[in-house]
Amino acid sequence: MAALVDHRPLRGNREAEPDALATLIYTSGTTGKSKGVEHSFRAVVNNTLSMTDLWRFDPSDRLALSLPLFHVHGLCLGVHGALLHGMTTLLSERFDARAIIRAFAADGATVFQGVPTMYVRLLEGAAESSQNARALARGRLFTAGSAALPADDFARFEELTGHRILERYGMSETLFTLSNTYEDRRPGTVGFPVPGCEVRLVEDSGYWTSE
Repeated sequence: MAALVDHRPLRGNREAEPDALATLIYTSGTTGKSKGVEHSFRAVVNNTLSMTDLWRFDPSDRLALSLPLFHVHGLCLGVHGALLHGMTTLLSERFDARAIIRAFAADGATVFQGVPTMYVRLLEGAAESSQNARALARGRLFTAGSAALPADDFARFEELTGHRILERYGMSETLFTLSNTYEDRRPGTVGFPVPGCEVRLVEDSGYWTSE
């Protein structure tokens, strides 16, 4: 391991082509056999920047990250988003609410990205003591995705920490397509199309398009 750490970084002969394959993300297989989804360097960088610019990612931010890194949520918004903005990442091997609270209390975390079940555990921790709630209140931004966040949890988190959770929507096949704005975060909605994305709402009677 020491030899690996001390090894000089590998340097390619040329930069990657923008449309070359950057990631091969496998879908969850909820509706059928899992499929590998190809994304180019151009798609990953442009879409991740569009989303994280909306969220005002900044080099001074410190991201508390405990999402799985084999999905676009943790890999692209988490790892790639932090790298593109020169942020510090406080990476956990697995999610633990107490560890996340400590990251805000002692390690200067400013941003947390999670899924609704993680917020259930953070709410339990914040309700345990005012000290825990104050630690989370020090953060700048809390975001949620991958599933719908219950409106009651949204309201309770704001009550305990003063933060309105910012919800967004994405999936392996499309990366990130919808997000609430930084200024206006509403429960029960995933917001508007991310810059560079088009969203089509389809009904039995036809469809209309929002850009």
